[in-house]
This record gives sequence, C-alpha cells and structure tokens, in this order.
Amino acid sequence: SPSPALSQNRLNERPLKVTTNSESAHHSVSNFRKATHAFWQWLRGFSGDTAYESYLRHVGDGSRPQLTAEEFYLDDMQRKYTRPNRCC
Repeated sequence: SPSPALSQNRLNERPLKVTTNSESAHHSVSNFRKATHAFWQWLRGFSGDTAYESYLRHVGDGSRPQLTAEEFYLDDMQRKYTRPNRCC
C-alpha cells in the first residue's frame, strides 16, 4: 500500500489541463514567433545592424550632437580600417 506521504502528494497535484487542437496550435505558433523574433534580434546584433540604434540610445541624453546614420557608418568604417590591425 502507498505511504501516507505519497497519497498526500497526489491529493495536492493539479489536475491536467485538457487543451484543444486549436489552442495547442495557437501556442505553437506563438512560441515559434517569439523564438523567430529572438533569433532575428540576436542576428541583427551579431551582424552590427543594431549599432546605430545602440548609439542613439547612448547619446540620447542630448549632451552631445548626434551623428546621422550615414555619418555614424562612415565614422565606424574609418575607426575600423585606419587603426593598426594585428592580423598578418
């Protein structure tokens, strides 16, 4: 016979929720969209696509003049390719 503690645990368990196929499909689509969005945001950050947005947040306090997107890009290219590179 089961122990009293085991029987008590079974009494405290929540009943299983039964979902319909449409609810399950909705949750699957919702989870897929969230995962896709998270991956897209990661990919944008990894590729540098969010650099200008991050820059705007950083200088958004108005203490310094903001560069346009074109100026930011040109400044970024100049910083990357005019300093010594340790490769080769």
